[in-house]
Amino acid sequence: AHGMYVAIGNELLNFFRETGQHEKAITLSDDILLLMEEFQQEHSENFAYIMINVASSYSGAGRYAEAESYYTRAVHILEEQRPLIQEESQKKYFDVYYITALCGIAEAAYQLGNLKKALNDFGKAASESLFCCGDGEGTRMLWKNCISLADALKDPEQKNYYQSLLEKHEFKH
Repeated sequence: AHGMYVAIGNELLNFFRETGQHEKAITLSDDILLLMEEFQQEHSENFAYIMINVASSYSGAGRYAEAESYYTRAVHILEEQRPLIQEESQKKYFDVYYITALCGIAEAAYQLGNLKKALNDFGKAASESLFCCGDGEGTRMLWKNCISLADALKDPEQKNYYQSLLEKHEFKH
């Protein structure tokens, strides 16, 4: 029964988040996460996925420090779970959530004015994206974010590094 409540709650959380009702999403998410912790699910993939939704709600509400905290916790859980993923179809799904959480951390860091951390985390997300998804538009967009951040940080070494990756992979597209 608790699984059904969690599933329905997560769908409602998505609805609230997507319709800009961030405070309702945050309130509901507390109940869902507490229930999952009560049933010792706080290290599961599903817990991490819900944490990503919660983090997105905090970000949408402009509460970037809280968002960063939830994204970070989701990343740690996903890193614990990664070696347990066996099926290829599950790996792709898993990787997308992992990259989403890394990008969430980077975006929160950017919004909080920590450009160096944002660059590092977008760089990590870009590496993961290249590894699992190839050099498609998503990966190239992440490299462009890194180039912009390196430029803002006046870090020509990092800017040149990401620019060279972009150029190396752009001729294919």
